[in-house]
Amino acid sequence: MRTLALAAAVLLGGCVGARYNLPITGPAAQRAFPGVAAAAQQQGLQAYLNDPSRLQVSLPDGTDLYWLTQPNGVVTLDILIPRETPDAEREGRISKAKTTADQLWAQALAERQRFAPVTPVQVVPGVVVVSPLPVRPDAPSTCLNGSDGVQACGWDCHVTSRGAAVCAQTPDGRCALNADGSFSCGRNCQLQANGYHACQ
Repeated sequence: MRTLALAAAVLLGGCVGARYNLPITGPAAQRAFPGVAAAAQQQGLQAYLNDPSRLQVSLPDGTDLYWLTQPNGVVTLDILIPRETPDAEREGRISKAKTTADQLWAQALAERQRFAPVTPVQVVPGVVVVSPLPVRPDAPSTCLNGSDGVQACGWDCHVTSRGAAVCAQTPDGRCALNADGSFSCGRNCQLQANGYHACQ
C-alpha cells in the first residue's frame, strides 16, 4: 500500500521501529482490518483486533505490525522491531516487515473485491436477481482462530471487527463483509440498503 510519509529507525514508545502514514480514512481502514487479520492468520501469524481502531500482527522474528487510527484521524502503520536488533540489521528488518504488511493489506483487499456483490443479471422493478457464485463441492473446509480465542470451521472463514471467527457452513457458501465489520454467512448473499448482507 502506498504511503505518504516515513519516519525510519525512530523510537516509538521506547521501541525501535518506523511509522508510515497511510492514505486511507479511519472508517475505511477499520472496515479493512478484519480482512487483514484473517489474511495474517491464514499465513500462520498472530493477529489481534480487540479494538476496531487498532490491529496488531506479530511476526515470527519478534517484529510487531500495528495499524492504528490516531486521535487526529490519520491512519498509521507502526513497525516495531526488537530493541536488541543490531544497528546494521534494523533497516533491513523494517523493510522486510513493511513488505509483509503490504502483502497482507493487498490480500485483504483482493478478498473484499472477490466477494463484492455480484453484478445483477436481471432487473425487474423492485426485484434484483443475482448470479450465484460458482459451486466448488470439492473445496476443503478450513478452521480459523478468532482473536477472542474461539475457533470456527467451515468455508470462506474471516475474523470480524470484534475478533470473532466466522465461516460459511456449506462449500458453496460465503461470508460477506457488512458495514459495521461483521460478516453475514450463507448462500446468495445480497447487500441491503442498511449496509448488511442478506444470505440464504
